[in-house]
Amino acid sequence: MNPYLVLGVSDNANDQVIRQAYLRAIKEAPPETHPARFQMINQAYEKIKDETARLRYYLLNLECPGESPLDAIIRNGRLQGPPPPLPLEFLQHFLRHCAPR
Repeated sequence: MNPYLVLGVSDNANDQVIRQAYLRAIKEAPPETHPARFQMINQAYEKIKDETARLRYYLLNLECPGESPLDAIIRNGRLQGPPPPLPLEFLQHFLRHCAPR
């Protein structure tokens, strides 16, 4: 599931645009009438609701370009300004799945 497609936003949308799309989507699919769609919308929003969540989503879905996670993120223009601290689990994920052997 691509959370950007579920919410109908571009992959470079900011927090405010994502929040507005989320609120619009849950109004269109209330839990009483569309429980599965409502759950999918909530899961998508949790994955990309802020800069740290988007960074986590991007790192976990990185296609292993052969560079460090931060290099890949900066090269692809995912960050404006200094990067947030990366939890050890994301760097371990990168090393397990993407590092040259």
